[in-house]
Amino acid sequence: MELITIIVPIYNVKPYLSRCIESIINQDYKKLEIILVDDGSNDGSSELCDEYAKKDKRIKVIHQKNSGISIARNVGTDLAKGKYIAYVDSDDYIELDYISYLYKLIKDNKADISACAHNKHRYIEAVYEKDELYPALLTSKIAFSSWSKLVKTSVMRDNNVYFPDNEIYEDQKWIYNLLNYTNRVAVGSLSKYHYTYRPNSIFNTNTTKNKESLVQRLCEMHEFIKENHSEYSDLSYIRYLRELTYNFLSFARVKELKALRKKMYKLIKTDRNKIILKKEVNLFLRLELLVSYFGWHIFSLYNYILFPVYKG
Repeated sequence: MELITIIVPIYNVKPYLSRCIESIINQDYKKLEIILVDDGSNDGSSELCDEYAKKDKRIKVIHQKNSGISIARNVGTDLAKGKYIAYVDSDDYIELDYISYLYKLIKDNKADISACAHNKHRYIEAVYEKDELYPALLTSKIAFSSWSKLVKTSVMRDNNVYFPDNEIYEDQKWIYNLLNYTNRVAVGSLSKYHYTYRPNSIFNTNTTKNKESLVQRLCEMHEFIKENHSEYSDLSYIRYLRELTYNFLSFARVKELKALRKKMYKLIKTDRNKIILKKEVNLFLRLELLVSYFGWHIFSLYNYILFPVYKG
């Protein structure tokens, strides 16, 4: 049995924290190193972490000033002694066989990464080789999240793959960098990870800064694929434009995001001619792109009216 490290970044999540930690310490895979990185919490989460560390010698608690989730994960990654690393967000929880399920996937398939389904999304069980990784990512067969995965520690450390500092949607940059050095990913179809949706969390609020960061991540991913894996540039265009048009829709009723919508509209216009007739483009995206030819105001009105349809 090999040592596996579970890293939990923590910031002011006391109502959810016990559920998360209990689901980890009660795993049926027992050879664990559990690193709780307290990122300057002031709601009692810090003390709760210390209480658990006294009860379970596998737990190591790191207290640091508030630096953000990326730094917290990176600190844990540098300290990890396990051959494999799993990241669990502190407001989420995992099934009791989560680690053993991912470990079996990774060992049976001689993979660098294993992943499972979760309560937000289901996946088809499959093994993706190196030349299939980016197509699988761009078509949502591999999730962009860092959670719901088990990763070989050496793949990250040997290639200096860390989470970007002070950036929202940091998982996106992390995963497409990581796949650059990955030879095989095994994906399981069983749901073993439970994501907690919190409307007031930084990822689920329509702040201008938050959504500007999302657009920036999309642009960066697209440029990365074009520069490093040009053979997948068409797929990248489709994913990129689909995300832009979808998020344009989600911003339709937020007045504060008008300037950002205009910026996104310009990005949509830039590449629409290249892919609008491609067979991989679904009907809704093709319709979106067709309407965009009629100008910003018509495009905005169209999205405003249809937003409730797309919301679900």
